[in-house]
Formats: sequence, C-alpha cells, structure tokens
Amino acid sequence: MDAVSGAVTVAVDADIDTSLLDRESSDVVDVVVMASDARNHSSATQLVIRLADVNDNRPVFSPAQPYIGVVAENSLVFSLPVTVVVRRLR
Repeated sequence: MDAVSGAVTVAVDADIDTSLLDRESSDVVDVVVMASDARNHSSATQLVIRLADVNDNRPVFSPAQPYIGVVAENSLVFSLPVTVVVRRLR
C-alpha cells in the first residue's frame, strides 16, 4: 500500500502465487492491511477486493494452420484477398 495515496497494488514475481487473483477461482480476495507509525502504534483492518472479470484467454486462429497469400513480384497487393480469422475463447 502506498503510504501517501493509499493505493494498493500487487507485485508479481516468480515467488508469488497469482492464482489467488484468478476470478474464475474466486471473485473476492480478503486481505488484512496493517499500518504502523514510528512509535510502533499499529492498527489493522480487513480489505475486501472484488476481482473484475477480464478475458485472459489467448486468441485462437481459425483454422489452426498457416494462411497463404500470393503477391506477384513488384506488386504491392495480394493476387487474391487473404482473410485471417481470430477468435477469443471465453
């Protein structure tokens, strides 16, 4: 938590289990926030974080094979149109 703004952020590195922030597992995360001052006075409170759903699945090309386009030498356009289809999994 930022001492000035109060903003709460999540630091992600190899040692942190980010599955705790996976909305498909749970849409709420409970955190205990502790604050203390230079005189060792402290207090704690519960912070409830509601996770917003985002589409975190990678896009999939359909069909899953190479697309082929033909461009004539010294031309700037394809001989035939090339259509690439990409869809997002939910």
